[in-house]
Amino acid sequence: MRLEIIRATDDAADVAAQLRSLVPDGGSVATAVAAIVDDVKAAGDAAVRRYTKLHDTRGSDPLALRVSEAELTAARAQMDPAVAAGIELALTNVGRVALAAVHGDVTVDFGDHSVSVRETPVTRAAVYVPGGRAPYPSTVVMGVATARAAGVPSVAVCSPASAAGSTR
Repeated sequence: MRLEIIRATDDAADVAAQLRSLVPDGGSVATAVAAIVDDVKAAGDAAVRRYTKLHDTRGSDPLALRVSEAELTAARAQMDPAVAAGIELALTNVGRVALAAVHGDVTVDFGDHSVSVRETPVTRAAVYVPGGRAPYPSTVVMGVATARAAGVPSVAVCSPASAAGSTR
């Protein structure tokens, strides 16, 4: 881990320059990301597990990449009923708002031609839920309810593993 110290001064431009100096150039980030994507394309889940071990679990072997139905059922059973009810209500409410935003086809006529705008759901969507010290069920609610309202038939929810290797 790299640790940098920024010296706060009264000169905001100086602090901004210090912060900007820590940001890697876009080319180096693009190159690193392209290498990871290529590796995952070639090696699949084995590459995902390697990167999880390298970046997320501090060397610990991560748990399975997919949470089983039994694990989901057990986790739901352990939830505080009031929390579960709140999440269900949030899913319902966000879903209702998302459905209201789904539009039918719109055609604009220009006389000698027309242009049609059509919303078509994708076949699959992924909702990334950031890890860290605090879970954010709202991220799941907003992503999943919106995808469902749009008619996406397959939604995957993904989260990085913790330092202990757990994603749960």
